[in-house]
Amino acid sequence: MGGRQSGCSFRLTDLVIMKIYPIAELKSDWYPKNAITSFRKHSTCRFVDRPEEAELIWIFSYYQPLTDIAAKPWLAGLFNGPTYRRRRGLEGKPIIASIHHLVPAKEAQFLPRVRAVDAISDAIQFFSRINAEQCRQYFEKPIFILPYWIDRELFRPILGDERKVLRERFGLPDDRIIVGSFQRDTESDLVTPKYEKGPDLFCDVMERLDPGKYFVLLSGVRRNYVEGRLAKAGIPFVNIGKVAFERMAELYGCLDYYLVTSSYEGGPQAILESMATGTPVYSTPVGVSDILAPSVICAKAADFAEALQGPYPGVVDRHLETVRKFEVGKVVAEYERAFAAIIESRGAVPAGLAL
Repeated sequence: MGGRQSGCSFRLTDLVIMKIYPIAELKSDWYPKNAITSFRKHSTCRFVDRPEEAELIWIFSYYQPLTDIAAKPWLAGLFNGPTYRRRRGLEGKPIIASIHHLVPAKEAQFLPRVRAVDAISDAIQFFSRINAEQCRQYFEKPIFILPYWIDRELFRPILGDERKVLRERFGLPDDRIIVGSFQRDTESDLVTPKYEKGPDLFCDVMERLDPGKYFVLLSGVRRNYVEGRLAKAGIPFVNIGKVAFERMAELYGCLDYYLVTSSYEGGPQAILESMATGTPVYSTPVGVSDILAPSVICAKAADFAEALQGPYPGVVDRHLETVRKFEVGKVVAEYERAFAAIIESRGAVPAGLAL
């Protein structure tokens, strides 16, 4: 992977306030909005309204319009010319792009935009090494890693009487093992499974278990595929619908287990949220799963089903300790240090962060 790497030393105090122009999906109540909101809450950076005012441009949602910072040359596409170029006046401003995950089966959908983002960026940021290794083939610019973050004031362990009260509030049975899944599993047509999230594997797992002992707690929109399969298999479940981000910890407090069955992920946030709430979690080897204890990584339905029928490994305390490293204040400070170095070196990747 080409590109420069910065070896400069710096201190956060060397830069009083960094001015950042973000490109992010902030209107819908989805992860980018929640992430940028928490970042701004814990950061000294100032988010500006015009890219010309910024010291650094941050493409947090690569699929959002790029018209504020880029344009297509009139010869775009001819003679292997560039598909996008920076707008005049932005030539000296570092641009970094964050990529959450890319699904090879959807390459026809994302590749044109990814190439455009790669063309105008100085560097590409991923949130996990696993995902970066899977996706590096799509980029020519230097790749670096900075992690996701978690607000441990929102996501904390819920135990004892509080846990009992929450189960009663959500109408959950007290004589069943509650298994959770909180991410959308169906495409926008409300029919096609969102296979990168592994809804087929999740249902394969649940179909191997005794429906008289287990109960599935779903939340969120577009749960059509999982709802349909669970209903057909006679597996009891409830979907409580969309829950405010600030209340998601309550759902984890109701669970005996959370399952991550995805095939491609940048995170998911559910891993950090499970760890922070002390929720037993099993995951496929995707995204940030490498911060979990190896004993809770499963690859096949049979592995998940066998694990769910036995005692959970004694790793909850280890997970609670590990997730402290990803506390929002600590991670935002890492981003600020990286941004300061990138600004100082005019777009070079900080030493030690490059893939």
